[in-house]
Amino acid sequence: MMYLKIYSLLLFFGLIPFLDVNAQTNGITPLHKFMQVNADTTILLEHASGWIGPPQYWILSKKGDTTTAYIYDLPHKADALVPNAIRKAIQKASGFDPLRKIEVNQFFRPVAMPGRLKGKAWAILMAERPWSISDDKVDGRGCPPKKDRSVILDGGTTNLYLITKGEIKKLSFYAPAFYEEQCPGRKGRQSILRIEKFFSDLFKEESR
Repeated sequence: MMYLKIYSLLLFFGLIPFLDVNAQTNGITPLHKFMQVNADTTILLEHASGWIGPPQYWILSKKGDTTTAYIYDLPHKADALVPNAIRKAIQKASGFDPLRKIEVNQFFRPVAMPGRLKGKAWAILMAERPWSISDDKVDGRGCPPKKDRSVILDGGTTNLYLITKGEIKKLSFYAPAFYEEQCPGRKGRQSILRIEKFFSDLFKEESR
């Protein structure tokens, strides 16, 4: 709570810029629409934050009896701290431009299904009944107000896009892991955390 009070004072006096936790979401992109046309059903997971960075999408899609995993991301990257100027130069050399449309390009690629998930991935995901999940628009963001309960200002948002021929439905959860610790029990938030874990396992090798 003390951190929140200090942050609020600094924000009030204009000593730090306002951080929009949803600033980096790209919404429905040409890539979403491409998958809508070329697949029967697609589930796309996006982590959005107020910090500037390249987009990353984790995707599981079904066409007929074929289930395919895709990722939209910058090329394979080492787990290392890189000075800003050098990082930007590497991104530019790869063809990345933050103003570029998110569509089918060199950053969109299929990913081999891990052996443990072959023939099971779609059923595991559908077991969460994603079209029935209640998100923050339904249940409210964060936790009900309570004395001494912590809040987070830069937790980022998890967006889940449910793409069919007829519609693109978006579910949004702000800092779901943090708030599940603060006020556990929301079924929708628990579902999105299980879905996040599923995608994290699916794309473990690609996301290193």
